[in-house]
Amino acid sequence: MFTEVKDRNYFKAIYMRERGGIIFEFATVGPGFTIDEPFDKLGEQLMFPSQYEDRKEALLQQLPPIRI
Repeated sequence: MFTEVKDRNYFKAIYMRERGGIIFEFATVGPGFTIDEPFDKLGEQLMFPSQYEDRKEALLQQLPPIRI
């Protein structure tokens, strides 16, 4: 049995749990990451889906620093 379609902002997905308890996710290709930033700027900023925007600052503080 499948779940209803879930809108995950960057893609849509349905889920199925098999008898052994493993959950499978089936997802669309689009719309993709270009919904909130242009293609030529992808990866330059950390983007948050809208449902996390109100917690963005708290989430950022929990991330370890990245050294390049």
